[in-house]
Amino acid sequence: VAQRCLAALRADPRCARLPVLLSVPIEQLSLVERATGFDDFVLQPCTRLEVRARVRAILQRRQEQAQAQNGEPADGIVVDAVSHEVVVAGRTVRLTAREFTLFAYLRARRGRVLSREHLLTRVWGHRYRGGPRTVDTHMRRLREKLGPAAKHLDTVRGVGYRFVE
Repeated sequence: VAQRCLAALRADPRCARLPVLLSVPIEQLSLVERATGFDDFVLQPCTRLEVRARVRAILQRRQEQAQAQNGEPADGIVVDAVSHEVVVAGRTVRLTAREFTLFAYLRARRGRVLSREHLLTRVWGHRYRGGPRTVDTHMRRLREKLGPAAKHLDTVRGVGYRFVE
């Protein structure tokens, strides 16, 4: 149902560029990973602080997208939050929703080293129960998919990850 609503929203020219933040019960998380057309999501129950942080992140990504449309960034990477796509040197890279969110989060914080725990909290959400090594697995898959652009994903041993120019 949510997928049809999102598709209808994106099809309407008056609403096509509106940011969409989904609020999803944890039982339906697998459905979110297959859905498209939204900018971000939070797992229910969620706090106002988490919603506020996600909205800020969406707005920041939108600002970066607008800047990228005025001229391709120096790194040749365009992160399109509306279509949930990453384009590297003119080639669309197919990412899962989680990979996209992780990549966009790291890129929006260029140069800052982010710990696994920080990434788990911000990208996976406060209620994530898995271990911190899931970040390593997602980073490995991201690097495989990005090809030469993977050079921008830097590992800081014993600390975490960062996006570098």
